[in-house]
Amino acid sequence: MRHLPQGVVRRMFFTGQPLSSEEAMRFGFLDSVHDSAELAAAAMARARGIATHSPQALRLGKAALNESEPLPVQEGYAVEQRYTLRLARTADAREALAARREKRLFVIEVLPLFLCIGRVHGSPVRIPQNSPRE
Repeated sequence: MRHLPQGVVRRMFFTGQPLSSEEAMRFGFLDSVHDSAELAAAAMARARGIATHSPQALRLGKAALNESEPLPVQEGYAVEQRYTLRLARTADAREALAARREKRLFVIEVLPLFLCIGRVHGSPVRIPQNSPRE
């Protein structure tokens, strides 16, 4: 499968000219571009967003993506479903469901001695300002 149009590949090959960040974004190699003054803040914002999720869910999700991406759609879907069932049996999933049912914040252990408190389904999550992630 080609990731770039043949003309772009040939231009890069014959001229040695790399893709610009704008081209890389247009072809799906990047999902955001930041100038150097904004880069650290943008990276930390992305990291904070990821860190608010269950580490176990992230590991299972990554494994499901890695395993299913090269497969045909039906086989990939079956792989994703197996991982979804595994995730549903975790303590974090039970806590998230209980929190939603009880209309309260959920709490998961993110790192030893550090708790992440948040809402289910994309609502804001509170991370203490002096957390180990900063």
